[in-house]
Amino acid sequence: MSERVMLGQPDDTTVQLEGTADGAAKVVVVPPTQGIALDGTTSSTPNEQTEIEFGVTSEGIYLHNTDAANAMSVSFDGGGTFFPLAAGAEISVDLARDSIIVQSASASVPYEGLVTGD
Repeated sequence: MSERVMLGQPDDTTVQLEGTADGAAKVVVVPPTQGIALDGTTSSTPNEQTEIEFGVTSEGIYLHNTDAANAMSVSFDGGGTFFPLAAGAEISVDLARDSIIVQSASASVPYEGLVTGD
């Protein structure tokens, strides 16, 4: 049996109490979820889709269009639906995904972001 107890640590560290085979309990400190930084640009070919693979399944995704003038779009469903991100705009979603797709009508729009997950 395992129970997770949140202690409200400022860095999101948690303590997990686990039962052992002999009925005793042990305490395991679980470090905060590590994030994967996203830092890149959309394709240099306008409207070309670029898939960004995370290597893990996300719990949360944050994306920021850092361009001062050009918009970009992001898809969380493999390219079926795109959400526009105006210049300087950002989006944050709690979704389980292993990749996203970005594109722009302009060439090479820069973005940054963070993916959290296991």
